[in-house]
Amino acid sequence: MKLVKKGERLKRIFGLILWSIIPTIAFLIVVAYVGLTFERHVYPPAVPVEGISMNPVLHFGDLVMLKRADSGNLHVGEIIAFRTTKDVQQKWNVPGNYVHRIVAVQKGSYGLQFQTKGDNVPGKDPFWTIQQNVIGVYAGKISHGGYPILFFRSQQGRLLIAAALFIFFIYWILGVFERRRAADAVNVRNLASVVDEARRITEKLDTNLPASPAMPITQAKLRPRDWIIEGDFLTGLLSREAPDEIQAAQKIAVALDRGLGGSNWPRYEVATRAQVPIATMNAILQGEVTPDFATLAKLGKVLGLSLWI
Repeated sequence: MKLVKKGERLKRIFGLILWSIIPTIAFLIVVAYVGLTFERHVYPPAVPVEGISMNPVLHFGDLVMLKRADSGNLHVGEIIAFRTTKDVQQKWNVPGNYVHRIVAVQKGSYGLQFQTKGDNVPGKDPFWTIQQNVIGVYAGKISHGGYPILFFRSQQGRLLIAAALFIFFIYWILGVFERRRAADAVNVRNLASVVDEARRITEKLDTNLPASPAMPITQAKLRPRDWIIEGDFLTGLLSREAPDEIQAAQKIAVALDRGLGGSNWPRYEVATRAQVPIATMNAILQGEVTPDFATLAKLGKVLGLSLWI
């Protein structure tokens, strides 16, 4: 018993983390990221440091916060984040994003160009950066805040994301099957209840019905209300020759009418919940048909009473 309780507790904790805590954290990160993008008019609003070339100002794993760069006003000494072109990456084997300090500014074919350098390296970068490739200007840092981004950019990070998505998918599939299994169990219990009620009604019917019909089937009046001498079916007087099943049909109609009157639901709602056509229920109340035990079992279950008299 203790192991079962412990397992259920761990399952609830895992479900809480998977469905509540992780989505909430992810949502807050996305909101903060989008908010910084709009507030500072720069995308991305932060970049991680991937090397040691800017020591001691910046260290590997720091998260550099950026603000909008007015390329026409950038000057020597400012730290900028910029993108490198594909040909530069292939030629010099450098990453796609850089965070270096401006050491020279000149005008080129595409506007201003910037030569950059890391504070911790002796030589300048072997390429120039055009102003269109500048992402933003250094506006502060979060020490070690870039490690999560660097990790998820790595192969191990991508494998972790893939594994997490796979686990999430499997957990969701298992949850679907578990909910379906629980629903099937409820349906089986409900069906068993209806079958038991039908069996009880059948036994009572076999006991109460006469061994032979009161009159030949060709002469019998098929509708219970045809046996009414005066008044309506619910309150009228039956003929003395009315068979037992006709008398039972009138009592059933009275009990059903009383149950409907005491229910909190309108008649169409009761019929819908019992999965009985509203026309069939009205026909029983009006004496148009002799009620069958399956219909009465469904209506009785919804109304919480036994309708078979």
